[in-house]
Amino acid sequence: MRKTVVLRLFTLKQVKPFQPAREDEVARMIKQISRRANAQQPVNINETALSLSSSMISRIALGKTYDEEDGSEKRRFDRLLQQMQELSMQILIGDYFPWLGWIDKLCGKISRLEKGFQDWDSFYEELIEEHLSPNRTP
Repeated sequence: MRKTVVLRLFTLKQVKPFQPAREDEVARMIKQISRRANAQQPVNINETALSLSSSMISRIALGKTYDEEDGSEKRRFDRLLQQMQELSMQILIGDYFPWLGWIDKLCGKISRLEKGFQDWDSFYEELIEEHLSPNRTP
């Protein structure tokens, strides 16, 4: 699987069209760091790197850039990305031993997974409605 992803998904041909978006997001990050440095404010590198990656993902995958004015939407998207990352890292016993799947339910893992999918589903529904809206600005 990893080999297929590397050979098919991360080829120069697939990645090259997104180079301007990546460069623009990096430039925005550098400006943000410069503003904070000029104001003599500390820069949280972890937060800055996460913000950069989520900005690139939203811009490339969704075609949407979250500006400073869209703070609540950006925080929601960041929270959804973090939630999905946490959910994908957890081990479900029922995946390996189906007859022990009740342990996952008992621990609340299944309900957290379902809530995560519901959150993403509502996010995607809103995104689709926004794209289909006749009053939207391109």
